[in-house]
Amino acid sequence: QILARCAAADAGLDAVSEDFDRLRALERNAPEALAAVETTYATLTGRVSAAEAAVAGMRERYGDGAAAPVAGDVEQAEDRLAFAASALEQARP
Repeated sequence: QILARCAAADAGLDAVSEDFDRLRALERNAPEALAAVETTYATLTGRVSAAEAAVAGMRERYGDGAAAPVAGDVEQAEDRLAFAASALEQARP
């Protein structure tokens, strides 16, 4: 029974070994990963005003009905960027 449990535990660890390897690699490359995320965050933050302008332009040109499917997208993007900013703040050394 002990051997069976050890074999089951070993199989379970083998099943997630690639996940552990990825986490170890991320830990080794954390500064580079953080820099890449910060760059992406800055790029996406810069796009918010363009998105707001695009939605406003759609409303002006085609009416509220045309912009309705994407009306909440800018706000949702801002919320997600706020979450990302919080996560970045926690990730910084």
